[in-house]
Amino acid sequence: MLRRSATVLAERWVAAVGERVRLDLALGRHLEIIDELQTLVADNPLRERLHALLMLALYRAGRQAEALEAMFAKMEEDWTAWVKSDCPST
Repeated sequence: MLRRSATVLAERWVAAVGERVRLDLALGRHLEIIDELQTLVADNPLRERLHALLMLALYRAGRQAEALEAMFAKMEEDWTAWVKSDCPST
């Protein structure tokens, strides 16, 4: 029961932080949140919304090449996971 509560609490925390970051972006604070977003993405690699927010922050900060690199890295990561899950073991 305690483990489930901790998991739910962690999920809600990440969702709340993601919403705050979205609002920071809406207020034009993209430069201020890039480092935090990079940490969040590293800590929560399966959270696609965080990846999208990072790409948007990088783009709005004039770092389009880094935004594209982040996008392609996520695509490669997803592709690798998909291939590993769908390919039979030899």
